[in-house]
Amino acid sequence: MRTVVGGPGEKAAHQTDLAAIAPPVRVERTCAPISAKTAIIVVHGQSNAAAAEAAARQLLSLPEDRRPTALFCANNRNTIGALRALRDHAGEIGLVGFDDFELADLLPTPVTVVRSDPSRLGDAAASLAFARLDGDERSAQRVIVPTELVRRGSGEIAP
Repeated sequence: MRTVVGGPGEKAAHQTDLAAIAPPVRVERTCAPISAKTAIIVVHGQSNAAAAEAAARQLLSLPEDRRPTALFCANNRNTIGALRALRDHAGEIGLVGFDDFELADLLPTPVTVVRSDPSRLGDAAASLAFARLDGDERSAQRVIVPTELVRRGSGEIAP
């Protein structure tokens, strides 16, 4: 089971009975199963490391057949919270964070991250904002800012 801790996402095409999958964790939704043995649970609302740690600890305390095999954290605070929860966990759990953070490469198991370019993101946002201020009345636009997977060891655990 793959788990996302933190951050809102797009609506899943298929919903499942969330209470049956991960009680007592407050689960936002599950996505359509990737395979018969793999599901994705999305938990969000963690705006700080302590809340992310609590959510990760709850997920890690689930019965073994429902416990996640990996966590994907949607931001740095959630990654740090998950790291705190994982330090006391006896099993191997994959961890990938979104956005790089200082010292991620210096931890005992360096953290694998999806790195974005904040300055490119800011440039794109500023361009759209200034265009709007200059009278651009086009509907909302989707701007894709490239990301990079930085493999460091924490996410490369086979399920």
